[in-house]
Amino acid sequence: MPNETERVTIRLTSTDLAALDAFVQSHQYMNRSDVIRDAIRDFIRSRAKEVQAGVDAHKMLIESAQQAQTLKAMRETFLAKMDELEELKRQLQ
Repeated sequence: MPNETERVTIRLTSTDLAALDAFVQSHQYMNRSDVIRDAIRDFIRSRAKEVQAGVDAHKMLIESAQQAQTLKAMRETFLAKMDELEELKRQLQ
């Protein structure tokens, strides 16, 4: 069962419309709507890859920021322990 469709109205230049009609007249497509639907699907597929790459890059940035925060906290803990160790050394002398 095909997906339900909705009617959309667009404005095209006469040059673009002639190009659509050429595809239809060459029997590559049944009608203008088929040409436009195919072009939209291609556009969505190509942009989906770009969007996913952006999402992946954003996730990596978030993970890197979290790792940086973890490392900062570990450094602060380490420095505090070093201070404690120095204090113990002084007390033992």
